[in-house]
Amino acid sequence: MCAGRGTRWGRLRLRDRIPDAAERLRTILTTTGDRRERAAAVLTLVAWAQDTSDLLTDPDPAIRVCAALAPLPSDDPRPTAILLEALSDPHTADHWFDAEPLPQLDGWFRFTLLHALLARTTTLEEVLDAALALMPMANDFTVERDWGPLLLRAFPDGNAGEAVLTDAQYRLLSAIAAKDDCWGNIGNKITWLRRAGLPTERDSFRALLANPHRAPDF
Repeated sequence: MCAGRGTRWGRLRLRDRIPDAAERLRTILTTTGDRRERAAAVLTLVAWAQDTSDLLTDPDPAIRVCAALAPLPSDDPRPTAILLEALSDPHTADHWFDAEPLPQLDGWFRFTLLHALLARTTTLEEVLDAALALMPMANDFTVERDWGPLLLRAFPDGNAGEAVLTDAQYRLLSAIAAKDDCWGNIGNKITWLRRAGLPTERDSFRALLANPHRAPDF
């Protein structure tokens, strides 16, 4: 048997074992009160594309949020509502697993939550409250995971230089302009600003906000 066929066969055998393994994980969810152990079990179910909709009503907000990370039906409003609730206080969500970080998470938990929220929504207005709650924690180093993607949600066509600002766009840009930590000497932000069609210098960025109803000249 060639190596490729052997690898595919191995994957099929592992896939066949997922239902039984998933049931064992669900047993953990009902027999332990340890938040980290339960969250790890839910995130594994998510990774295996298992249905986690029954966990959206779990008493623990951290477990509800982990369950909301699954690709649940888009017409179910609960995951979006749960993600928005968690991101209304991103500092608390970030520290749910301080004692021992979960191996499934990459960086601060708020980044994972925002990524999932953006995937479940289409407009800036839908995520504006979460965006504004995240901005006090944003800086030059986090732009790839928070305010950069939010800029592209605000200006998906990169047309900030041509658009009349909506109220949501104005509020997001105002929060960014006011955050000193987003305007240091680190160049990470420049690509994101250019992709959105925005000035890369803070003074020009502020000038845009001084005339929110007029297309900027830059």
